[in-house]
Amino acid sequence: MVANFMAVKRSYPHTRNTLLLLLVALDLTMALTGLTIGYWLRFTGPLRDIGLDSAGTTLVDYLPLLIFGSVLVLATFGYLKVYDAR
Repeated sequence: MVANFMAVKRSYPHTRNTLLLLLVALDLTMALTGLTIGYWLRFTGPLRDIGLDSAGTTLVDYLPLLIFGSVLVLATFGYLKVYDAR
């Protein structure tokens, strides 16, 4: 009887979907965090005097690029099947 119980393959679709959603949310958070740190380094941090003058660039002006970059990262991960529910 114990052998039959152990031989049954279990499926947890709710847990699997929750973990996939958590993975996507964490990837989105990390992508936005990395791009925001990049903005800070370039426009308000120690690298602001290197390269072209960037006076007047605010985070609100840069926000569409942050969103586009994050969506592009998630789309790339999806294309590469990183979010495959194996």
